[in-house]
Amino acid sequence: MTRAGGSGQKLTNHQLRRYTVLMVMSLRHLHRCMTDRRRVALDDGRLARILRIDTEFPANQSTVSVWTDTPKGPSVTKVDLTRIVGLAPDTEAPPAAESA
Repeated sequence: MTRAGGSGQKLTNHQLRRYTVLMVMSLRHLHRCMTDRRRVALDDGRLARILRIDTEFPANQSTVSVWTDTPKGPSVTKVDLTRIVGLAPDTEAPPAAESA
């Protein structure tokens, strides 16, 4: 197996296990974001909610279906896992605490 950058350099077994663990952690994190209905930021600046995550094995190629709000209206699109750059900044104010 070669690195994701395509340099042609082989990964050692230790590096391969570490890469697999890091990938699983990121998939777990994305599944958690999907369950919590948190928004994520895409590399092109759009904000989206994750609807579905499909991973093909043994290639470890993940496709994420996301819902975005476009000027024409809501849109569902599929993006590669690498296009998600992180959580979107919180724009919604937290609910006000009720005083007793």
